[in-house]
Amino acid sequence: MTDRVFWRFIEATPGQSAPFCEWRRQLGAWAGFAGLQASLLQATGAHAASVACASDCGAGCPRQVVETAPGEILAVCPEREAEPYRLAPTDTLIWRLKHSALHRALGELLGLHGHAVRVSGCPGTWRLGDFVPEAGYVFPVFLHLPDPERDATGIVRALCLRHDVFAVAFPTRARLTAEAESLLRQRGAVFVSLAEDVRIGDDGQAVLNRPASGILEGLRACLPEPDSGGMVHFPTPAEAGWADLSIRFVYGDSHSVSVRMGQTAKQYTCAQMGMASKRNGKPTKQWVVLQAFAENKGSIDWTSQQAHRRLEKQKQELCRHLREFFRIEGDPIVWDSREKCYRCLFAIRPEGDGSGPRAPDAAAARLRPGRR
Repeated sequence: MTDRVFWRFIEATPGQSAPFCEWRRQLGAWAGFAGLQASLLQATGAHAASVACASDCGAGCPRQVVETAPGEILAVCPEREAEPYRLAPTDTLIWRLKHSALHRALGELLGLHGHAVRVSGCPGTWRLGDFVPEAGYVFPVFLHLPDPERDATGIVRALCLRHDVFAVAFPTRARLTAEAESLLRQRGAVFVSLAEDVRIGDDGQAVLNRPASGILEGLRACLPEPDSGGMVHFPTPAEAGWADLSIRFVYGDSHSVSVRMGQTAKQYTCAQMGMASKRNGKPTKQWVVLQAFAENKGSIDWTSQQAHRRLEKQKQELCRHLREFFRIEGDPIVWDSREKCYRCLFAIRPEGDGSGPRAPDAAAARLRPGRR
């Protein structure tokens, strides 16, 4: 199918940008090219200094774009292996993939919640939105458009470190290495090949080859059994940040916390927050660290009783769980270089503390999410 050539082409094209003659050479014979151009491509206004060679000389080197006279443009072989040929001014005009249109189309087709945002630290990667199979269960869905010069395995590794269960879409399977596939399998994540699951119709509109429920079935399979106490997700209000969050341990129940963010308040167990052993249900070390921050009113320095050499690593794991549970970017616990301590960017109190929820202090408000 010619629309599969489209997915292969954008995967092999740096920045998903190319002169119009190259888009036309790859896709011009396809009936849906005009529709694709109208819906998913955009002219940049810039012109290319070189174009891919259309000759059969076998050298494969790009042709230099040379304007010999006003309106007269030639594609010149730098090795002089083949004769120059004429180009129209529109041939050198650079067109690029309209990312926002593709993101919106994929989000609507897959029934995702939210809008697409770039993923910090992961070039060519967007969080398209969230798959919400049931209330309280939210799984992020990502799109990665690989750079031909960069190994995509690093992107998969970064997503696996940040998220427990998720889906990630590539244009094709070509850049999915055995290592990346193994990482996704270990995490229980879902891989989506757009070339296999999404086709572009003759009108240029994206259409699913099978129901979205089937494409993301692997995420639905990760839902805990009813009443199992498995991990859920907090219904974080749009645009909320860590400074809007208050956590207090429930009096008489060290395995539960009361969570408030804006007008939303709920109570969760350590298991529901993903911080309980799957073997015996006991709280993990990350939960113990969260309790330690509560006992210290949100900050731990190296004179604290709870400070130890493994604290930094356990703090990083705790941050990962909190990011996943609340679906807020950036680390919620940071290193305060002025006070020489780890400090929560949210309010946290131990059980029995009657002082009531309050915002993080001024020192925490000055800080920005980020690792030490």
